Amino acid sequence: MQWEYKIVTYKASAKSFFNSAKDVQPVEMQMNEMGRVGWELISFDLGSQQAMGSSQVTAVFKRHK
Repeated sequence: MQWEYKIVTYKASAKSFFNSAKDVQPVEMQMNEMGRVGWELISFDLGSQQAMGSSQVTAVFKRHK
């Protein structure tokens, strides 16, 4: 079985990415759309970059090729 992978990085200007439902909604909408077209979330990393006061989340998806 062959797989293809997609890495998506979400960035926010706040020190914490998920401060409120407002922060989550755009990410959730995009993830739902990716699921509708066959992508499956396999990894979610809440690593952050404090140097510039920004946070980032990295999601890895896979689907059958």
